[in-house]
Amino acid sequence: MDIVKNNLVSIILGVISLIAISSLFWFINPYVKSMEEQAQQSVRTATSINSLLTKPRVMPAPTPQGQPQPLTHFPNEGTIEVGETLRTQVQQSAQEMLAHAIELNRQPILVEGALPDPPSNTYAFDFRRLYNEVVKPRQITRDILHGGLPPTPEEIKDAEDRLWTDVYERQIHATGRGETTEPAVRAAYQQAVVHVRSDMIHERARQLKIYVEPDALTWHQAFEGSGRAPTAEEMWFAQLGIWIQANVAQAIADANADASDVTNSVVKHLIKIEFPENPYVLPGRAAPSTDTPDSYYDYYEETPPTPVATSALDPTKPLPKAYDRSITGRISNDMYDVVHFRVSLIADANRYPVLLQEFGRNRFIYIRGMRIESVDAAAQQLAGYVYGKTPVFKLDLDMEMLFFRAWTVDLMPDPVREKLGIPTRRSQMGGATSFGRGY
Repeated sequence: MDIVKNNLVSIILGVISLIAISSLFWFINPYVKSMEEQAQQSVRTATSINSLLTKPRVMPAPTPQGQPQPLTHFPNEGTIEVGETLRTQVQQSAQEMLAHAIELNRQPILVEGALPDPPSNTYAFDFRRLYNEVVKPRQITRDILHGGLPPTPEEIKDAEDRLWTDVYERQIHATGRGETTEPAVRAAYQQAVVHVRSDMIHERARQLKIYVEPDALTWHQAFEGSGRAPTAEEMWFAQLGIWIQANVAQAIADANADASDVTNSVVKHLIKIEFPENPYVLPGRAAPSTDTPDSYYDYYEETPPTPVATSALDPTKPLPKAYDRSITGRISNDMYDVVHFRVSLIADANRYPVLLQEFGRNRFIYIRGMRIESVDAAAQQLAGYVYGKTPVFKLDLDMEMLFFRAWTVDLMPDPVREKLGIPTRRSQMGGATSFGRGY
């Protein structure tokens, strides 16, 4: 105790020294961390500067296939001028490619002057008449696809009857013993008639390049019967359906170009081309589907894109994407509109990629999804469909086609323009329109 008393001052000073030292570290620690962060930032800055100093410099390449040339010195006025020239060349090339794409995409009109607003009902009735000739009598099936159907039971029955009346019935005559040759003739007929059906379905297969179901092409409901004149909007969606179905048919025909008949065609059987009720794909979020029982087509709460003048389009800028809408991400925009549809068909299992290539060849048709099912060719032959010796399967193709606004917008009726966010003719005059349904 005496030691403490004698050294109390020293002890107090020692405690004070320890507190002072601890306080020093407590106050200095934030400054140390700040200095460390500054040092790290200096390292990052130095690394960035070094990267800029050592990074290879190249001149821009004017074409996708062009090789960039090394830039051997700091850009001066001449170098910048060359770069600007190359940039102009790229923009010009992009504009030329866009113009070429638009011309490839341009489609024929069923009735000139019927769209966007027919001057009189005469145009509308002409459109109805020609539309009926193209779709209802299967002009696309006949003229583009060179397709048809197997012989019907009625056709087979008629052939069996003709075989009897034209060949075998004439062989019946009386014998010298009061009898006739009818029993023997009928027995011979029964042996021959069993081959009639098989001969007919094989003969029909040799006459066709593809089987096409009677309802394979989508028929616009407004054109049933021969009543009123169709509206401009109804004509637009009917025309849109013709454009898509004719392009699909032509792609199939090109895939089958080298085939002599169904048995060696790439595409054996067109089952259906169908559209959602609202075929255009616009920006918006997904909503529950009510279009088909299997909920194949999705409905969306859509927001039309903001209109932009065609002359202001820049093909070098990226286009909007919405991968929640489809695997391609494409949605309607200021440059083109996107239309979804589905194709169901039966094709050669080994050569179907030929068809997929034809869809994209100068047609702006793209595959969004594909489902494959096996097909029992023997069972199909019993139903009259002869596909040949190679294996086949059924393809359900989710597809989309692009339509460039540079040529379509002048043909669009106001209700369609309103749907797509394009200024309407009536709105420019203070009027208003409302949009109905498509298919």
